[in-house]
Amino acid sequence: ITSGTESKSWVLVLQDASSVERNVKNPARSVMDRYAKWKQRELLVILFYAVAFYAYALRISLRLSHDHYLKLRGLAPGWLIPSRRNDVSDAQWRNFRGNLPILSFVFAVFTVIANGSRSLFKLKAKGMTILWLFLSLVYLTYLHGACVIFILSIATANFLLVKVFARKKFFPFMLWAFNLFFLLCNRIYEGYSFSIFGPQFEYLDNFRGTFRWHICFNFVVLRMISFGYDYHWGQLDSHFDLEKHVTRCSLCKLGKTCYVVRQEKDIASDSSCSFSLYLCYLVYAPLYLAGPIISFNAFASQLDVPQNTHSVKDVARYGLRWLFSFLLMELMTQFFYYNAFVISGLWRELSPVEIFIIGYGVLNFMWLKFLLLWRYFRFWSLVNGIETVENMPNCINNCYSLETFWKTWHASFNRWLIRYMYIPLGGSRRKFLNVWVVFTFVAVWHDLEWKLLSWAWLTCLFFMPEMLLKSASNAIKVQSAFGEFLLRELKALSGAVTITCLMMANLAGYVIGPSGLSLFVSSFLSKEGLPVLGGVFFSFYVGTKLMFHIKDLRSGVHRPSSETPCVSSEMKKLLLSLTLFGLTLLILPVNGIMEFDEMEWFTSFNGTKVFKTESDVYSEAKFPMVGLTLIQSAAAKGAVCLDGSLPGYHLHRGFGSGAKNWLVQLEGGGWCDTIRNCVYRKTSRRGSSKYMEKNMPFTGILSDKAAENPDFYNWNRVKVRYCDGGSFSGDSENKAAQLQFRGKRIWLAAMEDLMAKGMRQSKQALLSGCSAGGLAAILRCDDFGDMFSPSTRVKCLSDAGFFLDAIDVSGGRSLRRLYAGVVKLQNLETKLSKDCLNRLNPTSCFFPQNLINQIKTPLFILNAAYDSWQIQESLAPKSADPSGSWHDCRLDYTKCNSTQIQFLQGFRTRMVNLIKGFAKPSKNGVFLNSCFAHCQTERHDTWYSQNSPAGIAVAVGDWYFERGGAKLIDCAYPCDKTCHNLVFRG
Repeated sequence: ITSGTESKSWVLVLQDASSVERNVKNPARSVMDRYAKWKQRELLVILFYAVAFYAYALRISLRLSHDHYLKLRGLAPGWLIPSRRNDVSDAQWRNFRGNLPILSFVFAVFTVIANGSRSLFKLKAKGMTILWLFLSLVYLTYLHGACVIFILSIATANFLLVKVFARKKFFPFMLWAFNLFFLLCNRIYEGYSFSIFGPQFEYLDNFRGTFRWHICFNFVVLRMISFGYDYHWGQLDSHFDLEKHVTRCSLCKLGKTCYVVRQEKDIASDSSCSFSLYLCYLVYAPLYLAGPIISFNAFASQLDVPQNTHSVKDVARYGLRWLFSFLLMELMTQFFYYNAFVISGLWRELSPVEIFIIGYGVLNFMWLKFLLLWRYFRFWSLVNGIETVENMPNCINNCYSLETFWKTWHASFNRWLIRYMYIPLGGSRRKFLNVWVVFTFVAVWHDLEWKLLSWAWLTCLFFMPEMLLKSASNAIKVQSAFGEFLLRELKALSGAVTITCLMMANLAGYVIGPSGLSLFVSSFLSKEGLPVLGGVFFSFYVGTKLMFHIKDLRSGVHRPSSETPCVSSEMKKLLLSLTLFGLTLLILPVNGIMEFDEMEWFTSFNGTKVFKTESDVYSEAKFPMVGLTLIQSAAAKGAVCLDGSLPGYHLHRGFGSGAKNWLVQLEGGGWCDTIRNCVYRKTSRRGSSKYMEKNMPFTGILSDKAAENPDFYNWNRVKVRYCDGGSFSGDSENKAAQLQFRGKRIWLAAMEDLMAKGMRQSKQALLSGCSAGGLAAILRCDDFGDMFSPSTRVKCLSDAGFFLDAIDVSGGRSLRRLYAGVVKLQNLETKLSKDCLNRLNPTSCFFPQNLINQIKTPLFILNAAYDSWQIQESLAPKSADPSGSWHDCRLDYTKCNSTQIQFLQGFRTRMVNLIKGFAKPSKNGVFLNSCFAHCQTERHDTWYSQNSPAGIAVAVGDWYFERGGAKLIDCAYPCDKTCHNLVFRG
């Protein structure tokens, strides 16, 4: 009889002896056990490296956002943390986020109606088809207005094609040809205009809804092809072995019906495949806008019998997970302005390590954005009894092969491509050829852009070696620990290469474009960038090994054979601890370097908080987001941007009494006066339509709200994008630098396109512009007036375009030097006003003060007497202030000393004197306020103020409609207490 302690010791000795005996008998197992223990220690090292990596990346991200936020576009006031800005620069995310309340209201109403009717009236497939078809058509009518006609017409033609030719051998070719034809035509003709079918249908263009139908139709094309193939295969013998599937499927064994069974179920037959069911499938509201994509068979089977794989509790938990992910996105975009760096083009000014962190951050932002979009609509569908494939089953940071990445990124689309494209093309027997066809289709399906094609072909190029290596590694059978170690290291290196390639391909395709990719790559191949490239590659190598360990932990491979399963649980606890530590690293900086004082973002003037940057147009107020229209006919006329890309405009159709009136706003954005500046400019939205926002908010004078824009809210409102760098005036080129200075041609091409869309019949027209666009409105004013019949009321408005030929603080003329460079570079010597050129030199004729008195068309000059841009770039630029004595005053008017205020008063006096002669004719108008501002028509807070009876909108409206006098010149600063003054942070 022994004591308890002694008995425990004997047990330990016996266990050790047993372990030694097994190792002696089986040395291979001993080696494998040591290898398994080594992998556990390796995991600890990797985890600590991962924590250090993310701590460093987060800190750099926070610093970049803090240091550059004033230069970034697309930042809106935050709601989660009110003192911070929110990155809403991504148009897709901004649209979804802004429309989430109304979308959720529709979600709730439709769900109550559908589920209530199903339960109350015991509806089956036929009844639910009619109900959902009705609800979905109501939904589509709100989205697309009269354009629903286009959707129904093409869908009907496709249905007839399928029904007539489905049994023919050449049917797949016909199906693809038909759908590809409309996919391309919809994009090329921007959804068509009703006027092309005759003038009697032109009025329907005024009722095109709130969302471009041809963008959503891309998903409809996938559904039409799915219906065609499922119906076609329904006429043939099925090769699906249901019994064999049930023995392998864990869900089917439990008596549930999995997605695969629903998809392979023979639904698409003549007896059950009605036109109403087909239409319901195409326009089913929960999945219409963004998917996930579901096959026709799977959809039809669930209309009759709702999905049973997810319980009510599971669906509720899924919704809560979505809400948590949404809050995570809001937190992320209020601290890290990754996408805004790309949209603003500011990433080009960063160091290689900073560029990598921004690029990596953008890809994570994209992943989370798509996850939220797709899961929202999948949740809506699940609540209504229709299960679809989960589009984002894996985290973007847990993927080290191209094949796995594309199986888990937009997974429903991947399944669609395999079922309806890859397998019919021959599947794995021709995989090296098929991937090129498939990815080219994916690029074209997304949009007709070269950057998407470059993404597709880069992906295919990177796919080739992976497929070869995978075939080779599958043929190798490792039997020793060293062999396994060696193979694992090679796979980790291969994974690092794959992640690098994936990052490059996705950045090129969806973020920075091919031209940006060349700069991205060159920055890493520089002397400064090579060490960074090495560090990035090593981090990807370590990350790949971490993914191996996660995979091992899930499968239980990690623990040695002599250890109990508690080792795995201990490792999971360690993973959880390190995850919490990582979250702490993210939260701590809230009270550190990134805690902005609210006054860094706003300035208080008479109790009014005013945004400091141009990005305030993305505020929480609801403004229409208007899509970009590229002028397809422009290329043939040589009317192209600096880089040779097509110019474009945003058109928001008028309605009611304003349907025959047009307001054309010319975008501003400075000028480029040297080859170097113009070459840089052509890689931004100011020089290329490739980088322009696909959607733009219409605010201020472009708003569609009567309360904010009482005189022009229901007009046809257009914003012409500025991409020539010369105020729509140049007509030359520089072949050596591959620069096109075609501003005058862009102007003409845009006007011709708009004339064809109804502006020719305009009863009233107004040409306006801001900043460089305001100057263009002066330069092009008479040209605009000459385009219309004498019966049309035509006038022009220049906002912040009255640039003075002023003397700067050093006694020089900074703006004249800039204008001289623009005039010479763009060959404007013969393109400017002939009346002016007969009196003055070409550079002088680029200044409005020498042009306005000769303009025949009625013109309204709107300007801040202390124009912020002119103070910073003309009166007190850094080049004219080497000592920095004007630095604070230049950024914040409240920090100007008495001498500086006196200098600015002199600038105002000169502006007033130059405007007096222009203001005498009754046809002209003037609004000169004593504010430190710039571009006041485009901002909702400066354009119309209910607190100011003599506001800008009222003055412009009174002048245009001749309701009263419009010669308003403010007293000198600081008498005006209604100003929204701009303050900038250095």
